[in-house]
Amino acid sequence: MSIKQAISLKELQKIYVKAMVILDSFLREHNIKYFMAFGTLLGAVREKGFIPWDDDVDVATLREDFNKLYNFIDDIENYSGGLLYAEYYQKDKNCIHPFIRIILKNVYSNAMLAKKYNHQVHIDIFVLDFIPEDKKCFEKIRRKMKTYNFMQYVKTRLIDKQTFSKRIGLFFLKVLLSPFSLHHINKKIDYYSEKYGKRTDKFVRQMFISRPINQKVFDSDCFTSTVLINFEGQKFPAPIEYNKMLYQTYGSDYMTPKKDDRFINETGNYTIDSEIYHIWENK
Repeated sequence: MSIKQAISLKELQKIYVKAMVILDSFLREHNIKYFMAFGTLLGAVREKGFIPWDDDVDVATLREDFNKLYNFIDDIENYSGGLLYAEYYQKDKNCIHPFIRIILKNVYSNAMLAKKYNHQVHIDIFVLDFIPEDKKCFEKIRRKMKTYNFMQYVKTRLIDKQTFSKRIGLFFLKVLLSPFSLHHINKKIDYYSEKYGKRTDKFVRQMFISRPINQKVFDSDCFTSTVLINFEGQKFPAPIEYNKMLYQTYGSDYMTPKKDDRFINETGNYTIDSEIYHIWENK
């Protein structure tokens, strides 16, 4: 009989590495150029593995490769022996983001999401889009993203764990946004992310975030090719100009660890189906 059991953050990270090995092999077989990104890339360069408190994995592709994924990404379930499967908004109306998530089946986190959304841990496959050189056009997109991101946040947040005043406000906002489905919101985000950029543009960015237009903007030449770097005893691809990407993400002191207030290694935040746990242990 299979039951849920608690695992520590360190145990979760070990499972993630094995999932990354499967995903890496799968994407290579399909000639998809991908690379570690954001906190995962920072950990690889600074720690040769996870940042101690990290409980997720970030990889990314440029839009051209990202759009190819839809042709075969569902095959990863059979490829992984049922350990992984793909979630994306075109297939799942309750998918909370406009990018692809590789779900680790029956491995759960204590997320602050409403119950109907997926609480299983996952590897995010982000998409980077070319930025239109017209700054007014770029700012127009950013304002749209700010609106859609707020709508997305309201739709997916769990009311119960908020303060009383926030519960009241969130409840009324949810009622106000009830005519808009999460699928509709994600479709709009995806549409405007891809619409205006061209492959000849000089910069790329996660267009679906609403940060100021000078944040998380990367030179496109960072991604002309990839290089393998160490991560938890394995080697995974990083952008050829990974130091430039980290500088443009975190600033000039990205190699200096920052104090982080999150609790590390909290057993109880993560649970796993016991049968799945034994399978991962033996991989």
